[in-house]
Amino acid sequence: QASRLLNEFDAQKLTNTAWAWATLEVENLPLMDAISSRALRLIDDYSAQHCANMAWSCARLLYSHMPLLDAIASSALATIREAIPQEIFNTAWSFAKLGVLPRPLLSAICAESLRRMPEFEMRGIANIAWACATLGWRDAPLIAALSAEALRKR
Repeated sequence: QASRLLNEFDAQKLTNTAWAWATLEVENLPLMDAISSRALRLIDDYSAQHCANMAWSCARLLYSHMPLLDAIASSALATIREAIPQEIFNTAWSFAKLGVLPRPLLSAICAESLRRMPEFEMRGIANIAWACATLGWRDAPLIAALSAEALRKR
């Protein structure tokens, strides 16, 4: 019955559902598979917030459904300029937590982080730095900017 109900959900309801289960740390593989199936059908409707929340939910539950993660990465790449800082650093953190390196998305996250660095709080700076380090992504201008911004905000 849950799968039938999920088929009626729009992108917001679906990501809210995934977020709620992840927040509760309830691992339910059949439910996450059903959410993934529906998300793949809705991915063209995903905003930066939907991408960040779904990626975070997958990471929190250590749910590595590669077709979904690939689709999220593509959608996040297309919406990166509309993302708020929290969505940018949560997306980076999520892919790093899962050990997934979507190169085009990470390049865009780094570029957008550089452009919007003054808007980042310390948590965002730390999450971007951690994600890059975890994924072995070396971006010298970004690391320098993260370091300088962290020193300014301490």
